[in-house]
Amino acid sequence: MINQTKSDLFPDPFDEPNRYWHMIMNCPVTKEWQKRKQLKAVGLDFDIEPEEIAA
Repeated sequence: MINQTKSDLFPDPFDEPNRYWHMIMNCPVTKEWQKRKQLKAVGLDFDIEPEEIAA
């Protein structure tokens, strides 16, 4: 059995902005206006992909 925590499934937008941005952008169900609203709520820009932070 694989144990996954909530943080494994849903990245924190403040700790991992690039991963969060990709999660929102790759959702096939969410409309563009919803994606823009979700990203704006956490201070990210729909049109600009954040730089990936090396761990």
